[in-house]
Amino acid sequence: MVGDIPPSYPDAILKGDVLTELFEAVQARLKLILPESAFAHTILPPSPTKQTLQATMKNGACVALGFAGWHRNENAGAIFRGDAIFPLSILLTHVTSRDLYLGTGQLRGMGVTGVMAAIAGGMHSWEVPTIGTCRLQGLHMSQSGDWFEERSALITAELIFNDVSLGNAETLALLEDFITLQSKITTVLEKKDE
Repeated sequence: MVGDIPPSYPDAILKGDVLTELFEAVQARLKLILPESAFAHTILPPSPTKQTLQATMKNGACVALGFAGWHRNENAGAIFRGDAIFPLSILLTHVTSRDLYLGTGQLRGMGVTGVMAAIAGGMHSWEVPTIGTCRLQGLHMSQSGDWFEERSALITAELIFNDVSLGNAETLALLEDFITLQSKITTVLEKKDE
């Protein structure tokens, strides 16, 4: 490359800044609420296929977390602010329908009602310092089609953090400096080619 070498891309942006912090905080919180000793934890792809869900279910009870987007708030000003949305799916399988709904009274045997109570109590209004507070949109039993085993349940939820913005002004300034320098280098290169 001809010309000055631009400074490196801002590290905080490369790593996803506040969105990565939120994702990792949510994942850690879920592991406290539904411990790994009883629940497998995985990251859900954006568009899971039937085969992906079936493979995930083979591990028994499973907590699957994803990221759905960052939607701008109407009152966003010069700095982007919006709602960060994390879809959550929890897969359960039991021998009887009663156990599927009500559980066996043990952590490893939690049913739909226990899992819903744990998520509602542990996630709604939980605060991630300096970033935001989790709002649980609701908990639902999803219809999963005829490929789903009869005594299995798929619980879904959306965890929403309102009014989230990038971590700090310094990161935004570094990004703007990088973009400005790249633009100047491109202009210089274009003039040399003429």
